[in-house]
Amino acid sequence: MAMEWAAGRSETVAGQYELIGFLDYSDPDGNIAGLARSARHSIMLESHFPAGGPSEWLSARAGTPVSRFGPVRPAGSARTFAEMLHAHGMTAETLEELLKPME
Repeated sequence: MAMEWAAGRSETVAGQYELIGFLDYSDPDGNIAGLARSARHSIMLESHFPAGGPSEWLSARAGTPVSRFGPVRPAGSARTFAEMLHAHGMTAETLEELLKPME
């Protein structure tokens, strides 16, 4: 969905945003924290609800604010992945609101 959002706005997104993915939260070399510190605005995609999630972990490790893009409310079942994202409040519009302070 983030890639679809970016593709639809390629003329304004190109060169403004950098998307970095990682799977391991251990960050033994501090590379992930270093990326967050060097960014103007870090946004962490999360797919769960617990306190102390990846955005809080990265913010504490990097010593810099990290915005969370993830579920904002519980949702029931959905037929498609797109319906599930919408039910959780994870839409292109929500992502766009997080990116506005960066413009």
